[in-house]
Amino acid sequence: MPDILIIDDDDFTRRLIAMKVSNAGYTVRDAADAVIGIQSVLDKHPDLILLDVHMPYMSGIEVLQALKGDTQSRDIPVIMLTADSDDNTWLEALRWGAADYLTKPFEEHELLETLKKWTTK
Repeated sequence: MPDILIIDDDDFTRRLIAMKVSNAGYTVRDAADAVIGIQSVLDKHPDLILLDVHMPYMSGIEVLQALKGDTQSRDIPVIMLTADSDDNTWLEALRWGAADYLTKPFEEHELLETLKKWTTK
């Protein structure tokens, strides 16, 4: 099964998503902040990244910019996760190369369908 990396600073959210993704049969790794997340991407090249938009020190958009600007990670699909339903955030994420965007709270089936969509290409 594909390797999914979850980058989210909220412990509860990260663990809940990890449990749902793992129960669906995916291999799951997680990172509690942007710096650890970027390093994890460069070290182990996941098949897909679930990335929170709002994090301290470095936003998800900044992480996305860094990942898409690096030849080692630019082709990894990134799905943005946020409680922010602002169209400008969504458009900025798309402009920087996000594959998809899920607004929290989302249903488990939405998450799993989105993962399936981007891991079976």
